Amino acid sequence: MNSFKALSLIAIIVLVVGFGTLFWAQSVEVVTNTIDVVGDAVVTEVNHLVGGDEEDIDLGEYLVFQSRAVSDSGSDTAANDDVKMNTFYRALVGSSELEEIATIEHGPEFGGSLTSYVFGQNILMHRYQTDREYDSSTRGPTSGEELDGIMTLTGEVIEVGEEQWGRLRSENGRYQVAWDSPYDDINTDLVVTDVKTGEVIVTIDEKGFFDGESRLEYEPFLIDDDGAYMYVHEICGCEAPRNGLWEVNLETLAIVKLTDLIEFDSWSKVSIDPNSRMLISVQTESEPAADGPYYELFPPAVIQSLNLDTLETMTILTDLTDAWDQPLLDPTGQGRFIVRKWGDENAQYLVGFDTGEITDKNFLTEGWVLDWVGDWLVMHDFNDNVTTLFNVDTHESVEINIKDADSHDYVGSIDYK
Repeated sequence: MNSFKALSLIAIIVLVVGFGTLFWAQSVEVVTNTIDVVGDAVVTEVNHLVGGDEEDIDLGEYLVFQSRAVSDSGSDTAANDDVKMNTFYRALVGSSELEEIATIEHGPEFGGSLTSYVFGQNILMHRYQTDREYDSSTRGPTSGEELDGIMTLTGEVIEVGEEQWGRLRSENGRYQVAWDSPYDDINTDLVVTDVKTGEVIVTIDEKGFFDGESRLEYEPFLIDDDGAYMYVHEICGCEAPRNGLWEVNLETLAIVKLTDLIEFDSWSKVSIDPNSRMLISVQTESEPAADGPYYELFPPAVIQSLNLDTLETMTILTDLTDAWDQPLLDPTGQGRFIVRKWGDENAQYLVGFDTGEITDKNFLTEGWVLDWVGDWLVMHDFNDNVTTLFNVDTHESVEINIKDADSHDYVGSIDYK
């Protein structure tokens, strides 16, 4: 490390300690993290296809999918009064055998579709219940409340409560982060809670991430299984680059702005593995595209790694010929990653930290990668609405076949423990 980088790092550490003290002083009390059901909420029809807590499922990594099919097209030609059946499935990673876990009816009384994502060891469903009704004269729902539901891998809904888009949990489900999402009516700082004990670990004022006024939102997107580190990035409904990325030490409240330690112009070109404490990034030349609201990428491309324990960076390779983006670290910690070649039909390449260059020998497969679970990539063809699993070691391909559905989504993976 040269003297300039060393002095910069010292300056960052001094600022981090100062911020940590400031955040600790500004912590505020959080009343509770429990959820109450609205009294007059109308429960949509739920057909649990398996027996909730009565079912004993094997431990392992599961993929969760959600399909949608219109069961009643109603009388409105604009499809405003359609009734849809949302069916949830689970599959052990690497298997094409889908098990139905629940079917939920979702009618026109809701203000949007049933939106789901992985929430620790469970599935969080937005717009699960409502006290609204469909008004045929306005072709839309009446005013009212919509509630979230939390469902287990066995299909049992274990919590129903206030809608809150700004929350996530660690992979093991032990720690929860809640924040003031632009989609929520609540107003809160970043709050980290131990779900098992109900204890609030820390409350952080998001103003500590910037100086002065900001039009950006600051959104946590990852917390590790030990509740030791949380990661926050900036989001903006504008054309500005989204490159702010921070790591928060939840014990000391030290904040490290990772953007200052490693080069990248958007956190979409970054991958973090909280288990191996590694980060990789891709930095390329770019300019606004002439035919749409996106950026064209150009070489050179620089791929770097950052050790999150030592804060030391390493240049993995520099490519003067091709541009690359969407890196994704191997979750098993084998010192490798995949990266997409720009402008080449979503060509994916498997690269080791010691590779030095990317050649045709590194080519893996083609397709849009949604996730990397164990040795398997979860890939989707949006044109044909087909999801496949691809093994990075054996190159085996498994198609996920969901029948009798108008569409389906990959909800996420759960390492069931």
